[in-house]
Amino acid sequence: MKIAVIGGSGVYTPNLIKEIIRYNLPVDEVILNGRTKEKLELVAEYCRELVKDSAVKIQVSTNTDRIESIKNADFVISQIRTGGMKARAFDESFPRELGLIGDETYGVGGFSDAVRTLPIAVEISREIAEYAPDAYLIDLTNPASMVMRASRDAADIKMVAVCDMPAVTMEKIAGLLGCSTEKMFVNYYGLNHLGFFDRIIVNGEDRTNEVLGMVEGLGLGVDAHLIRGLGVVPLPNLRLYYHPHEVLKGQAGKPRGEVLAGVEEEIMVCLDTKDYNKLEAYYGRRATPWYGIMAGLMAALMGIKPGYFFLNVINNELLDFLPDEAVVEVYCYVDKNGVHPIHIEMVSDEVKPLISTINEYEERTQKAIIKKDMDGMIRALMIHPEIRDYELARTVVERVMAAN
Repeated sequence: MKIAVIGGSGVYTPNLIKEIIRYNLPVDEVILNGRTKEKLELVAEYCRELVKDSAVKIQVSTNTDRIESIKNADFVISQIRTGGMKARAFDESFPRELGLIGDETYGVGGFSDAVRTLPIAVEISREIAEYAPDAYLIDLTNPASMVMRASRDAADIKMVAVCDMPAVTMEKIAGLLGCSTEKMFVNYYGLNHLGFFDRIIVNGEDRTNEVLGMVEGLGLGVDAHLIRGLGVVPLPNLRLYYHPHEVLKGQAGKPRGEVLAGVEEEIMVCLDTKDYNKLEAYYGRRATPWYGIMAGLMAALMGIKPGYFFLNVINNELLDFLPDEAVVEVYCYVDKNGVHPIHIEMVSDEVKPLISTINEYEERTQKAIIKKDMDGMIRALMIHPEIRDYELARTVVERVMAAN
């Protein structure tokens, strides 16, 4: 079996190899693809050391040719970050100058990321359709929902997008209830970074109201009284929508992307000098739960260990108030026969308007970006609750297009 990792020179890629080893996946080759041969080799060298110290036999190779990397792959993992952390720092900083929230996936920061990323995501999807038509594309690239929408329109391929936030939040809920996630079943729905836990079942007992009663303990950053009024448990990212002024007041100092860029430089020094003990100390400071989710997902699709995952999928009547072609984030059962989204019985009327609005914003935005339609981008941004204003939307588009 062959796994192609697009964006394989990412400095945290060795953590993916660790998870592949931990799950003992029957992999013959992991090929790391990126633009810089020297960086790819440094990352691959440590990956090979990890394999050497394990019981598995995996060939870790590199290639700067994306098509050659994709050819005949069984799984393609896309974790590209166009422009690197420097570009992320721009996405997080320029909105502040306009009195807006600076975030890599929300609002205008996410829009800027999409302008750089979507054209490449379309290329990758078309290449998979031609050179690895049976492969599963597992997307880790932000903004995940818009990436998947653009890929959906570009090519007919098997694809899901992964986000660790719902799984991490579910673990917090389990901790609050004093149980393991294995004993839990949830009704979860929404969009990427805009999801809600509607029902929380533990050993067959509905404990949703219990969680709502002590929701302060989850530390979601969303007002507890508001959450109880909604009747559903939101992801932490909902604070950007429900408390934008508080979030904006708290955005001082270096943007996260600038901080991470500095850490990446230090990690590259460790890789270059082969100081792997110090490298692991850096890895210990930043959890990468998404790699464990992706390895588990591949194990499920191979039929090794079926299970439940939070995934972005095509709607297809899951949320009946959204178009079938929308991309939604839901709880899914995955096995060797594929991805099986859990049926959504009912969606809270309290959150439908926000989900509908952001779905419309994302759909219009990705289409305008792919068409390079600046007027369309402006009109799409005006749908977003943080913007609304025409002059502001036009300024954002002009700034983003000039920078990217």
